[in-house]
Amino acid sequence: MKKAFLVLLIGIAASFTVFAFVKQWEEAKRLEEFQIRAQGHTASIRAGFEAIAKQLEDMRFLIEFDINNEHENPKEPQDFMTMLSPIIIHEPAIIDIDWAIPTSNQRAEVIYSWKDQNKVETHHIQQTLRPLSAYFIRHDEQGEHLQLIAPITNRINAIDADATLQGSIIAWLVSEWDIATLIEQSLKHTPVSSQDIRVGVLEQAQLHTMYFHPSRSRTEEDKAVHTEITHTDTFPFLNLNIQVTYEAAPKFVRDYPMVLAWQTLLVGLLATLLLTWYAYRRETYTEHMEKLVV
Repeated sequence: MKKAFLVLLIGIAASFTVFAFVKQWEEAKRLEEFQIRAQGHTASIRAGFEAIAKQLEDMRFLIEFDINNEHENPKEPQDFMTMLSPIIIHEPAIIDIDWAIPTSNQRAEVIYSWKDQNKVETHHIQQTLRPLSAYFIRHDEQGEHLQLIAPITNRINAIDADATLQGSIIAWLVSEWDIATLIEQSLKHTPVSSQDIRVGVLEQAQLHTMYFHPSRSRTEEDKAVHTEITHTDTFPFLNLNIQVTYEAAPKFVRDYPMVLAWQTLLVGLLATLLLTWYAYRRETYTEHMEKLVV
């Protein structure tokens, strides 16, 4: 009986040890699959942000080129906005774009708006020599917006967001973009049904959330359920650091169950029972033969 009991203990211990290793391997493969999917989504989101930056850089270049080839004072702002309309009207994420002139104390006064031509207000402008700057702003009623500001100078500057502007600033293009529309347009051709997506701006080690998209697969029963399968990506966008965090929805966990680990455990326990039964029968037969000999 001692040998059979020893076989039983060793078999159970070996089965659960193999189960733990296989389960860990399956969890690692599941996490790897989730990370690959998340990184693909981050690439799409980053491409969407970079696309609107490129559009505003193109607008700035066109205006500077027009100004510097007229050999006269700049035209009226409405003339520039008319020239930019073919670009603006095809961009669903843009809310408005303003023409602002610098004033004192690092502020700029809006004298013309593409959406509301009579709008006049004052913006606080960070007067840097960057061709393009980005700011995250929150409206109580309209939600989270992204503001891109491009200075217009009296010289033609290359389309390069990392370059230093040359010339004197004569105006600013102040554009406002709807973040939700921007991100959803970026992910339009990317499946996001099995994960929650949170996008925020990192400022001094603090994350300011500007967009949250819960998984479409969540039901009323599991809408508050959290999983431990997460992934975080961070990428620079102009002067901002954008952080994207993904959390697997319960559907993703159900789609990738730990099947192999449980199958391995079941096979190991069945094999242990068979070996225990064999060891028990062998030990019983040996004891019976020893009694006969005696």
